[in-house]
Amino acid sequence: MDPHLERSPVDSIFLIPQDIFVEIFLCLGAVGTARCSMSCRRWNMISNDSRALWQHFTNENFCVFQRQHGDEAKVDTIKWVNVYRYISSCLNENTVSLPARVIFSDDGSAYHGYPPENVFDPQEPAWCTNRGVDHNVDLVVELPTTCIVTEFIAENGGRYYSAPLREALVFLSLEDPPDLQKARKYNDEEGSKWVTDLIDQRSSNAAIKNLETSAKSEKVKGVQCSAVEQQQHPIAAFQFSPIYEQCIETQISFLCEPRVTRYIHFKLLNSVHPEGMYSTNIDIKNLTIRGVELSCLPEMLQCSQTQESTNQRTDPSYERFHKIPTSRHYYDFD
Repeated sequence: MDPHLERSPVDSIFLIPQDIFVEIFLCLGAVGTARCSMSCRRWNMISNDSRALWQHFTNENFCVFQRQHGDEAKVDTIKWVNVYRYISSCLNENTVSLPARVIFSDDGSAYHGYPPENVFDPQEPAWCTNRGVDHNVDLVVELPTTCIVTEFIAENGGRYYSAPLREALVFLSLEDPPDLQKARKYNDEEGSKWVTDLIDQRSSNAAIKNLETSAKSEKVKGVQCSAVEQQQHPIAAFQFSPIYEQCIETQISFLCEPRVTRYIHFKLLNSVHPEGMYSTNIDIKNLTIRGVELSCLPEMLQCSQTQESTNQRTDPSYERFHKIPTSRHYYDFD
C-alpha cells in the first residue's frame, strides 16, 4: 500500500508547497490570513515571511503604493507585515482634525482677506476665489507627516457669500504632490459624473463597478484598475444642493475607506448662486480632514519626505494661476 494513502488529512496539509499557501492566504485576505497564522508555527512563518503577501494587503486596504526609485532591493527589505500591523493599530485610535499646509491654489489670487488658508482655520472667514475663477479650481495641501485619512468635511458660509460651493472632488497622493495635469480629465461634466457615482457608491456600500465613464480615451474599471490608476482616481466627493437657500450654512461629511497619504488635492468643480444673480467665483467656509498621523511610517517604508522634494517639483500645471508663498505654518485644531 502506498504510504501516502495512510497519512491523515492533517499530515497531508503540511505537504502543500509554500507558494500554494501564499495563494490561499491571498484569497483569505488580511484578517483571514492573520487568523490562520495563529493556527500553527509553519503557517505563521509562511505568513510573516511573505513580503509580497503583506505588501498586497497593505496596498489593497490602505493604498500604500511604493514608487520605484531604481533600487528595487531597497523596497524588498521592507517588512510589510509590520507596516500593515502598524497602520491597523493606528486605526484603532480616535481620529482628529489633521493640520494642513496649503502648497498650491489656482484661485486666480484670492480676494484680499479671504485666502485659501482660511478653510483650515475655523477662526478665519471663508476662502473666496477671484472673479472669473468659478469652476475647476485646484487646491493642494500637505499634511505634516504621513497620515491615514478616513473622513472629509466641507462647510459653506451664510448669506454673506454669494457663490457657495456646489460640487468638489478629493484626490490623494502619498510620495509626491498630485499631478494636476492628469486630474484635468475630471473637470466640468466628467467631474460631476464622478461626484454622483462616488456618492451613490458610498450610499449603497457597493463595489465601484459602475464608474465607467464616457471618456473617449479610456474606460475606467473601478476596483479592477491598476494600482497606478487607483491613485489617480478621486477618493471622496461633495455635492451640495443646487438651490442657494439650501446650500448656504450647510455642512457635508464624506466617510471614505482608510487611505494613507501625505498630499491632498481638492478640485472645486462649481458653485451655486442666488436666483437672479450670478457671481463668477467660489466661496467655501471650511474644509476638514480627519484621520490619524502615522509618524513612524516614513521610516518603516525607508523613504524621506522633505520640503526640498516639494520645492523641486517642476510640474508646469502648478504655475497656472496663483502660487501660494511657501511657509511652514500648520493650522492645528486639537
